[in-house]
Amino acid sequence: MSTPSLLALLARTAALCESCDVPYMVMGGIAVAVHAIPRPTLDVDLTIDAEDERLQRLLRAAVDEGFVVPERHLAGFTDTLKGMGKLQLTAFVEDLEHDVDLFLVTTEYQRAAFERRRQADLGAGRYWVIAPEDLVLHKLLTGRGRDESDVDDVLFLQGGALDLAHLREWAERLDLVSVLERKLRTVQGEERSP
Repeated sequence: MSTPSLLALLARTAALCESCDVPYMVMGGIAVAVHAIPRPTLDVDLTIDAEDERLQRLLRAAVDEGFVVPERHLAGFTDTLKGMGKLQLTAFVEDLEHDVDLFLVTTEYQRAAFERRRQADLGAGRYWVIAPEDLVLHKLLTGRGRDESDVDDVLFLQGGALDLAHLREWAERLDLVSVLERKLRTVQGEERSP
C-alpha cells in the first residue's frame, strides 16, 4: 500500500518531470497497486524518456526542488540494471526518506513499453502508468525477489484482460519465454509452487 508520503513524493516527482518536459511512467510497487494487489512499497519507480541535456536539466531541477542527487549522476554517470540505465535520487517527505528510482528509456523493449503507457487515477491525481503486460515483462526481466509474487498477482488479477500476444512476443525477444509460460501455467492452476 502506498503511504500518503509516498503518494506526495510521486506527485512531486511527476510534477518535476512535467516541468522539465520529461515524459514518464510509473512502475514498481505503485504500478502493482494499479494492476494487482496493493502491497507495501518504500520508493517511487519511474521510467523516463530523457537523453543527455534534458536529463541533466531534470537532475539540476531536482536538486533545486530539494531532491538529493548523487554527484556521479550530476556528472553524467548512470547505473544499469539488466541493461537498463538507472539513476537513484533521494527525497524527504514529512521527515521520511524515500528513494526515487529513475529508469532511462535505453532499450527497444523500454521504448515499446513507454509507447503503451496509460493514465490511471491513483487517488491523488492522474499519472502515466506502465501497462500491466509491460509490468509483467519488466518484473520478469529484473527477476528480483519481490517481483515473482508481483508477476503472479498481476497475471491472476488481470487474467483474460491481458494482451497475451504482446506478452509472448516480447518474452521471446527478451529470452523470457520459459519463465513467462511457467508463470502463466502456475496462475492458471496447472502447476503449483512448492
